[in-house]
Amino acid sequence: MPLHRGCRALQELWLRNNHLASLPSNLGRAKRLKKLDVGGNCLEAFPDVSGLRALEALWCFGNRLVTPPPGLAGCAALRVLNLDGNRLTELGTAQDGVAALPNLHTLSAADNRIWKIGRELGHSAVTSVSLRELDLRGNRLTRLPASLGRLRSLFVLRVLSGEARHILLATSWDARQFKKRGFKVLGDDVAGNEQRACMMFSPCHRIPFNSRSEG
Repeated sequence: MPLHRGCRALQELWLRNNHLASLPSNLGRAKRLKKLDVGGNCLEAFPDVSGLRALEALWCFGNRLVTPPPGLAGCAALRVLNLDGNRLTELGTAQDGVAALPNLHTLSAADNRIWKIGRELGHSAVTSVSLRELDLRGNRLTRLPASLGRLRSLFVLRVLSGEARHILLATSWDARQFKKRGFKVLGDDVAGNEQRACMMFSPCHRIPFNSRSEG
């Protein structure tokens, strides 16, 4: 069903928990849309969102998506992207457009099937400056690209490996420091400027950095 012409002036659209199997194919024509919540539905695919240039927050959690919405790179104003509880296997690659979002502040993709984080996420000239929160808990990660260390504005990174209960929290590192420090407990807390990082993982569930072929 196409989006009704009168709805194209919408600024907010809340469709959470409605058992939706599809969205209007011309959703991208809602040029003024700033907030879109389609969490808790049955979506297996998403219409092209490249026209949603005013969109600031997109919640897609609790669906059946295997890829992020197509056309994400066109959502230049997007600050919050929540993809929790879907069926994603990759994130931050050249294909999905996430690394091209210049204002992305919070990216959450917990509880998916992600086994690969693209190096583009860290190499991007825009996300390396804008991204502050990244949640990858509850996935199938065995290693992370060293380029994540270039996310110099990142304040919180959460990764849950297997049955490990520890969460990695870090602030302001570079790739060399991240690889050198590894996944050992560096401190019990974060205290001012002197203790800038606190990284905690179960000793039995450390995720190594994939430094091979990294630039």
